[in-house]
Amino acid sequence: MKSQRVNKITSAILSSALAFTAAAWGISNYSSGEEYILQGASRPALVSAIQAENGVIIHEFKLIQAVSAKLTDKQVQGISSRNAMIRFFNEDNQVSLSANSNLGVMQDSSLGQNAPRNSQIPAQIGASELHKVGITGKGVTVAIIDSGLGQFSALNQNTTGLQRNITVVNSLGEDASGSQDLNGHGSHMASILADSTSVFDQYGSPTGAHSGVAPDVDLVMIKAFDEKGEASYSSVLQGIEYAIENRNRLNIRVLNVAFSFPATSFYWEDPINQALMRAWNNGITVIAPAGNGNNKDMSVGVPGNNPYVITVGAMDDNSTPFDTSDDIVASFSSFGPTVEGFMKPEVLAPGTNVKGLVAQSSHLADKNRTSGVSGTSQATAVTAGVVALMIQQDPSLTPDEIKCRLMSSASQAKKQNGGLAFSVFAQGAGLINASAAINTTAVGCANSGLNIANDINLRSHYFGPAKFDERSSEFTLGEDKQANSKTANGVIWNNDIAKGDVKSANGVIWNNDIVKS
Repeated sequence: MKSQRVNKITSAILSSALAFTAAAWGISNYSSGEEYILQGASRPALVSAIQAENGVIIHEFKLIQAVSAKLTDKQVQGISSRNAMIRFFNEDNQVSLSANSNLGVMQDSSLGQNAPRNSQIPAQIGASELHKVGITGKGVTVAIIDSGLGQFSALNQNTTGLQRNITVVNSLGEDASGSQDLNGHGSHMASILADSTSVFDQYGSPTGAHSGVAPDVDLVMIKAFDEKGEASYSSVLQGIEYAIENRNRLNIRVLNVAFSFPATSFYWEDPINQALMRAWNNGITVIAPAGNGNNKDMSVGVPGNNPYVITVGAMDDNSTPFDTSDDIVASFSSFGPTVEGFMKPEVLAPGTNVKGLVAQSSHLADKNRTSGVSGTSQATAVTAGVVALMIQQDPSLTPDEIKCRLMSSASQAKKQNGGLAFSVFAQGAGLINASAAINTTAVGCANSGLNIANDINLRSHYFGPAKFDERSSEFTLGEDKQANSKTANGVIWNNDIAKGDVKSANGVIWNNDIVKS
């Protein structure tokens, strides 16, 4: 559906979105000497406009029509007065890691190198059985844009004890010594994904399974976040550029972006979303968190609001990993739909009280001392691991095909009477299942009706099927003539009203449950 055919969620929502856009891209009240990202139809024209005002160019982005520069208030006014089509984004809008914005939900944890780690997640999602038959992510590279990577033997070595292929780069503009993980979040993500530690049974014998979801993947850690878990748009964009430019040399097939921040514009206007669409279009499957919006409607942040990428919410197992009857959507996990009416998140994955590898001296370890860390970023790392297993099994899979199979093999939580336990705006297609995702042959069920090339080249943009019914005060899934009836991103959902009781946990059944005690 093209941009002029706006799917009206409500006039109030759209008015709010436009107001946010004005706040993000407006040019009033700028202080002198600040850093901005300038966007326009032509990168050379942006450079010329900045040079004409004697501004300082910091970086010319290669994959999107944008330039970062340091400008005074007078320079901003001069550029805008002569170039009405140039948009400004203030770099004071900091990007934060998803787990660090958990608003008190994040639990305390002893996360040192020798601390016991949670090896239950691979078993919960069916990955442990795949490990036993050699599906471990071998030959697949996952890139992670995060806070760096600590030195841990379980990350340095694969399941055979050989050196894992690891590349660590820095997009913060620091020297080489700055690649260490002072925050801890990056190491935690990597360990959920790739910890090669063997799992042992009650008798001390190895089971053939491992603590990481995809314990043999190769890793590219792109450090874009500092010790406090904060980054600029520029550092994140440069990290995405690195992943795209080196995708063939390093065999990067998956990109994990475990950060989220409030959307202040339509998805196609945001520079990070623009870059991630290019990653997706270049064959890199992008996994993003829904965000930690405390179960609020329409709280999915950037880049989770990007309709093309796989957006992940968090499932809370209530500390009973092998009893699914009390599983719920985590209390912090963000709900859709997006402002544009897209169904988000697409899937859920375990995301509460997750233990992992974090250096004792890191910022994350300082804040967490007794249990595990919770957040939609943890669920994102789990999902990235499952995608790596899928790619090892079938390297020909495209990002759209991976999204289709991951969603079509997920299990929605239902009550004993068959009704949805949680709205699809909360749980999406449901809880991911690695074994089912490996075995499904579903095709053509994700991102249908969307044209990413048109989106990237600004020829057309899209709106999803979610509508707001003012009479019932509920979101519903409406019919769309360009996509299949009753669809969201090409995946058919179970009902039009798409509602469920997010507070109810009793009698929840995750269909096709593969978890075994």
